[in-house]
Amino acid sequence: MLSVVMATRNGSRWIASCLQAFCALEAPPGGYQLIIIDNGSSDGTADIIRAFQDRLPMLALYCATPGRNRALKMALQHIAGDLVVITDDDVLPAPDWLKAFHGAASRMPEIGVFAGQVRHHWQRKPPRWLLDLAAQGRAYAGTPIDQPDGPIDASQVKGPNFMVRRALLDRFQFDEGIGPDGTRNYAAGSETSLLLAMEKAGIGFHFVSGALVQHIVRPNQISLRAMIARYFRIGRGVQRMGLKDSVNPQAKKLFGYPRYALRRIVELLVKAGLCWARRDTTAAAGKLISGAALAGAAYESRRQKPSRETPKARPC
Repeated sequence: MLSVVMATRNGSRWIASCLQAFCALEAPPGGYQLIIIDNGSSDGTADIIRAFQDRLPMLALYCATPGRNRALKMALQHIAGDLVVITDDDVLPAPDWLKAFHGAASRMPEIGVFAGQVRHHWQRKPPRWLLDLAAQGRAYAGTPIDQPDGPIDASQVKGPNFMVRRALLDRFQFDEGIGPDGTRNYAAGSETSLLLAMEKAGIGFHFVSGALVQHIVRPNQISLRAMIARYFRIGRGVQRMGLKDSVNPQAKKLFGYPRYALRRIVELLVKAGLCWARRDTTAAAGKLISGAALAGAAYESRRQKPSRETPKARPC
């Protein structure tokens, strides 16, 4: 059996579309179970979940304390499958999604983590620069459009669509201090530390293009402001986990922030302005989100106590 796990919090505007797509799934050999954890929703999410319980092989749980990773950890004791797919409440899986994952796991027993393809379901027409970034794998957890099947590293796994062997979740834990926590300005990267620990232990990773989901991108997310806010959160997560692109909190400071990081942010802003003047909006947006990630890391560094630890690895 294969188990699918998702956490949801106040997802009433999109989870019905997600569960409707689950109703069209082709069951993999041995079947599957869907575990949904309502992470303290205050809207109509719980009612929508109940409406689908007779239509899906579903187990519904409730975790009152906000925190995606906290909710996912609650689900572990209820997992019945040897393979566990981690996904989000705003995806639209292809009908053969689980079959593709199951087939890959059967063919490659030596691999521990399988990453699926993530395309986008735009609820409003996106600008060209956002389409370009999405094709590059730099927007809303999408994978590069030309990503081939084959070995990958942990940084290429996208949170809404990956599968691990159940035994690994007994050895490696989700970090409750990272990821969505009920606030707007959280440190992003809920699965990153888990996957990097697996990679460090020598676990193999493989990309499966046939295991496809579409990630719903809502109208309020289709803007440069929303992308900048998202990358700011990513930068916070990078810094909190001490990854490769984190800033040095012991560097000389200006107004409490690493001076070299502020200088680099200004450089990126200037370059973005020049790109925009040339009407190269894709390059300009790329500079701006890079600057936002660095700003998030600098912000998080100001909140941290000085540490002598060296950065460990690159982010997901």
